[in-house]
Amino acid sequence: AVAQDQKTQAAWGGHPRLYIFDNSTDFEGKMQRLIETVAKLVGLPTNLSRSTTKFLLRESPDLSKFTVDYHIFEVEKVYLQHHHHPSKHTNNKMKQDNNTATLHYTEEDEYLFIRKRTHIDGKNHQRKKKNSSSGSVYGMTVVQHTNDGKVVEKKRIITSKEYTALSLLQRDPTRYTIKQKRISFLYKHQSFSIHIYEKPIQNLCILHAQSVTTNGKEEEIIDLPEFLDIERRLQNTKDDFKYSAHAVSLKKK
Repeated sequence: AVAQDQKTQAAWGGHPRLYIFDNSTDFEGKMQRLIETVAKLVGLPTNLSRSTTKFLLRESPDLSKFTVDYHIFEVEKVYLQHHHHPSKHTNNKMKQDNNTATLHYTEEDEYLFIRKRTHIDGKNHQRKKKNSSSGSVYGMTVVQHTNDGKVVEKKRIITSKEYTALSLLQRDPTRYTIKQKRISFLYKHQSFSIHIYEKPIQNLCILHAQSVTTNGKEEEIIDLPEFLDIERRLQNTKDDFKYSAHAVSLKKK
């Protein structure tokens, strides 16, 4: 059973929505965590919230020191221009007209971006065959700020054709395209991802750790990997905002 569990974890390694439900509670508690997590993913009310805690690394990680399996991805993130739809009650939608993609969204939306995520073999770290899109997935994210100060992200999968069209037609000229290498892994039943910036800046590495909160209080202690050189935890402050992809992408005037 343990071997099968490990194989299942390895098969899903690197997935952005990978959750592990350990035996820290009884069976009823485990099922409750499962139900609340599913409710959160589909947008139903729940007291449980899974968030990302970020840590600044002093340097790029040395893969030879990793004591766990990992997956490597290349990520390209393109921020798009705002094109407000006349009606605030119209849902986000993408129209395909004459082989081009046009995005319409409401004035309540703060910003949006599209992302290309390409998997690289975590064993030999070699890039997939050039011009091959078999390992790439494409998505669009709309980020909104609610009246109570929460950040809501609406995500959906798009096609490579839509991604290309939006990149050409609606790219925000005031922002750089973000390019990162990401290393995803599991450590002591917790999901981690290291974001290593390659463009427009280098030598910036951020560790993303999945954490659980209930009614705004952090519920579990994050057990940080000993093979990483961590400088400090990033806070939700204006000063630490400069380490976010949204801030890094902005071109200086």
